Amino acid sequence: MVGGMKTFVANVLLLVLLCNPVVVSAFSLGVTNPILAEKPVWFAFDEFGGMYGATESGYTFSQIPVLVDASVRLQKFTIGTTSYYISDRGVIDAPSDLMALSIYFSLG
Repeated sequence: MVGGMKTFVANVLLLVLLCNPVVVSAFSLGVTNPILAEKPVWFAFDEFGGMYGATESGYTFSQIPVLVDASVRLQKFTIGTTSYYISDRGVIDAPSDLMALSIYFSLG
């Protein structure tokens, strides 16, 4: 199960990086966001399904569940000062966990 969770989180992280509007618009301009293009030098998982790590330049990133509930697949992804929410219902841009949960449930 741990290997499956690591694969899921890695796939979601990749999906978020590729679907981020900043990345899409940067690629269309021929410029990349240096923070999002960096490779992680380490990452670790916690017992609640969260992931934490740092990039080559020292930017920290995390992906943590908003609720530890099997029926809610919503996680907050943060790298540097950028954060947004990823879920099985899509990427959600919201100013708070409560707003993200509200949007998540409205998409269901």
